[in-house]
Amino acid sequence: MNITPPSGLVFEPLMVLAQTGVAGGSESGDPFWLSVGFGLGVLALILFAVEIFIPTAGMVGILCGISAVGSIIAFFQYSGSAGGLAILTYLIATPFLLVYGVKLWSQSPIGRRLILGGPMRWTPRVVMNKAWTPNSPPIAERPSPAKNR
Repeated sequence: MNITPPSGLVFEPLMVLAQTGVAGGSESGDPFWLSVGFGLGVLALILFAVEIFIPTAGMVGILCGISAVGSIIAFFQYSGSAGGLAILTYLIATPFLLVYGVKLWSQSPIGRRLILGGPMRWTPRVVMNKAWTPNSPPIAERPSPAKNR
């Protein structure tokens, strides 16, 4: 009597998850993948810092994300638990890094120019052929130049 497992949309992915073994193929884990994972993680942090201070229209940010994903893949090649720990670390650290990055960015010269309410240089304007300054009374309250002659 041959018993075959049921097939279907639910059971087949469960069989894939139930397989044992390390993603890299060896039980001990190759230290090469561990060093690649840490190296790509450090590269992701460096690219994130570069993206904050140099306006690259998000290109360096995309490279940072690719480096972080590559780091996770390398950690999974080392072992499943290292990959899971890498995902957990990135999920916890990312919001804190984003908030800290925005705070640093708002203090940079580029950030101050782009954020509303930053320091502005005052230049006098001419309103209706009359010099206007912040201390000038409104135009309706000014005496007419013809009356003073």
